Amino acid sequence: MRKQICCDTPSRLVKIGWLSFQPDGSISFGLNDRTFISPRFQVQHSIWNAYNRVGVRYVIPSHPEALHEVQNPHFTFHPAALFQLTGDRSGPKRKNFLFRGIADVGIALQQDGWMPWIRAVSSPLETLPPGGRRDDDIEVNELTISSLTENNSVRIELDFIKPSDALDDPPTNEWHIPWHGVAIRLRTGISSPQIATLSWFHCY
Repeated sequence: MRKQICCDTPSRLVKIGWLSFQPDGSISFGLNDRTFISPRFQVQHSIWNAYNRVGVRYVIPSHPEALHEVQNPHFTFHPAALFQLTGDRSGPKRKNFLFRGIADVGIALQQDGWMPWIRAVSSPLETLPPGGRRDDDIEVNELTISSLTENNSVRIELDFIKPSDALDDPPTNEWHIPWHGVAIRLRTGISSPQIATLSWFHCY
């Protein structure tokens, strides 16, 4: 199952990002935008502490100065506790992980009721292509918000929540998607135009 995050403007439908839900319980997210990283950026957290968790937020802006562009950057949560950010880069290691960490989502939900994951902001809508259709047979649903102008960016927030807390009728511009023992809470909104930014929380 795939969810396409879109923004409907007076002139066209702009595709901002996507969520993919795999049969093994994995959940992936990506932006339909360019992302740049430091050539030295590579982070790994392999220790999980259930009682004294530390929360860290990582931020990657789409600013090209002294940075390397990453094509198709996407996060994947592999149940029960592995998180990865991967992307395609030029050079000898063309496909590599940019971030890898362990975080037990089930325990976090039991203790706190929710767990923050991703915060993303798109480039101004007027700079984004409409986006194409993938050539596969996976069911795609469009999750759409509206903007009266393309001189705006779109904010995306993804959190893990308990499946029992997922609402059938959530507030406007919000979606709750249960999947294999967890649920994703997706919140979207309109912001002033800015450079695309991909950030995430990791609690370990």
